[in-house]
Amino acid sequence: MISKSVDRGGLFSQLKRDWWDVDSYSDIVRNIRHYAIKGKLRPIAIVTSGPVSESSIKSLELELSKAIEISGVRMPSGMLSWHALNHNLDIENTKNIVRRLDSLDAVFIPSGDSKSSTSSASMMIDSRDSVQGYVDSIEDDPIICWLDSDLEFSSLIVDGNEVKVGQPWPWVHMVWNEWTIQGDADILVGDVTGDPPVPASSTILSNLRDLARIGELADSSRWLIRDPSYDLSEINSSKVCFPAISGNWLDGIQITEALLWKGTLNRPLVASSNVLIEPHRPWFVRGGVTVVFNRDVMSTPTPRIVIGGVTARRGDSFWLIRNITSYGFDSRHFPFPLLHRRMQKNEGFEELISSFGSRLLSDLFGASALKGTSNTLGDDESTLSNEIHSVLSLRIEQSRRVLSDAMETLYLVKEEVLDHEFDTILEALRKSLEKLDGLDVEDSIDIMSTQISDYLAD
Repeated sequence: MISKSVDRGGLFSQLKRDWWDVDSYSDIVRNIRHYAIKGKLRPIAIVTSGPVSESSIKSLELELSKAIEISGVRMPSGMLSWHALNHNLDIENTKNIVRRLDSLDAVFIPSGDSKSSTSSASMMIDSRDSVQGYVDSIEDDPIICWLDSDLEFSSLIVDGNEVKVGQPWPWVHMVWNEWTIQGDADILVGDVTGDPPVPASSTILSNLRDLARIGELADSSRWLIRDPSYDLSEINSSKVCFPAISGNWLDGIQITEALLWKGTLNRPLVASSNVLIEPHRPWFVRGGVTVVFNRDVMSTPTPRIVIGGVTARRGDSFWLIRNITSYGFDSRHFPFPLLHRRMQKNEGFEELISSFGSRLLSDLFGASALKGTSNTLGDDESTLSNEIHSVLSLRIEQSRRVLSDAMETLYLVKEEVLDHEFDTILEALRKSLEKLDGLDVEDSIDIMSTQISDYLAD
């Protein structure tokens, strides 16, 4: 069952102000905390798997400290917990975080070590498996906030030509607030600001065109464009030139890492009222922000679709499709995005080149399989295979065109980058084109169709 979310337009009218300076949000926080001490709220369990950043911890501290200051109310014991699986924290840091969050009525529960040696696509799947297996051990019946570990409880805000990290809404408290409004839903699926949640191979052309100042130079209205970074978007915003931004979004990031890993130069995703009021997320797409009111959905396995040694992305969206179409769970939209700050790669140029190409193929297979599946739900298996063939063939041509155009554009900015940076980016583009040219499309389609059919039929 897919339900229409409740209108929240009035909450997005003052995005440049932090939530504690906005009456509507301050009132919500006061009400939520009074509900809590009266025993009228469910606990929240934040569950992540992967490295935890200091900025993520600080953003949660900011919300909780301001909430206490605004309301004068302390949360009852056990109302908020953060379960950090497969983290990268040493013992001293862990103890420090436990103390800091405990002083704000939150419990920090570390578990396991970081699995940083695996590929990015496999790590995502391992993380999902870890979370789904762990959730059963959480006592009582909390609301589960299933989040990617590289998210912060903040958002990226734009003010003229400057982007800055702010806290326009009290995210954790808005989870409680949404439960009071639409607690009959099973799943709420949200979005992000900051680094685009797609691989850098899907943003490379837009970024390079901005460096080369190709296209019509856009004014501040550019922030109203949906998917501004996404080269494969139907909006085709790569033809609009984004000028360099002010602010510290890319402080300390080298151009190669920005282009080949983070996927962000002048086009980070920002919180804009028109996008927030009218979200365009397809019903079948799930990302790294999931609020679970009904823990039964967590028992649905996440598929691992592997084609010729490449693990496809988008398994989380297949998880959502199965929960909705096979089990009849109710999925709705969560309108308050978090901040996605992709952690620095801190690896050599060869690793950047390799990750760029491997993530391209992982997303190519995953996105094609997902679109083909969504277009043919309820049809027979042969229809699925034909539709995946159509989508994959088109996406290969789109990706090939993007990479070829990016290679041409790179030569236009040769004077603006160091020689070794130029060589690294060029090699990443060349090798990725070779990967596309070497694909066995027919075999890939057969493998994907079989695995998807088996997964949805279980």
